[in-house]
Amino acid sequence: MTRLEKAYNDIHNDGIAVNNYHFSRTKKAACMKYGGYETIILDYDAIRDSAEELSLVAEEHAHYETGALYVVDATYNMPTARINRIIAEAQAQRHAIEKHIPFDELKLAFGNFVYADGLDIYQLAEHFEVTPGFVQKAIEYYHQKGCCW
Repeated sequence: MTRLEKAYNDIHNDGIAVNNYHFSRTKKAACMKYGGYETIILDYDAIRDSAEELSLVAEEHAHYETGALYVVDATYNMPTARINRIIAEAQAQRHAIEKHIPFDELKLAFGNFVYADGLDIYQLAEHFEVTPGFVQKAIEYYHQKGCCW
């Protein structure tokens, strides 16, 4: 089972629906909760590959797992609402990283992809089946936590 298949299995087991919807040019994924209905919405036409799909799905699912959801309403553009969204996004991102690129696994894989000219982040991303950007965020997150390589 691929990591993407496992992620979809986890989402299904949590009772969260996944739907396709075409967003604007910049948005590819979102999550919504309305009453008891929870869904992750993906713009499959805008997603380049399975690595990007997993990166998006991981973070959107993390919003539900951590409860880091925010409300879109009349106060959406208020400064406090923006701060709450930033906090919710950061919380979900941290959880997604810890779940899909656990530090111990990253540390083991890290040694396999460091060469004389530096780290091959693309091979590391391929190993975890996510985007290089997701791996870069994970490296930065663990570095900020003070984890030792």
